Amino acid sequence: TGVILGAWMWSEIGHCALQAGHLESANELFRKALDEQTAPMWLMRPSALAGLTELALRDDRVEDAEELFEQRRDYVNERKMADYYIDVEVLGARLSARKGDFDAALRSLTRTEAITRNAGLLRLLFDVHILQGQVHAMRGDDEAEARSNAAARAVGGA
Repeated sequence: TGVILGAWMWSEIGHCALQAGHLESANELFRKALDEQTAPMWLMRPSALAGLTELALRDDRVEDAEELFEQRRDYVNERKMADYYIDVEVLGARLSARKGDFDAALRSLTRTEAITRNAGLLRLLFDVHILQGQVHAMRGDDEAEARSNAAARAVGGA
């Protein structure tokens, strides 16, 4: 099973470990997804790179996060992996906001909002609105934060 599904399982379990706060385990799993020779390793590479980017952000290693993000974005774009485009935009927005570039973050989220709305991807649209609210809060715009949170509630109740 490891050779067939390894990278997929390791990446998925890595994201679970990350959410549960088991950062060392998450790092090991993401690295394994990138390094072990398995059938889906090249398809799961963007997911593992996203996990490592998240770990770097949690550790306040913003430069490392930016480098990992750029690897992920370039990998996805070069291979036209459309199923990752939205995730790349969202993670890029989070990284921009973390660096204090709120305008870039909101531009990216506005593009992503249009894509998710037009495609009927409500769960992702909800996530985009939540992140927009967080960015507005970081920049101190209470009214825009309230509008984004209301938009998220509207999607959540759809």
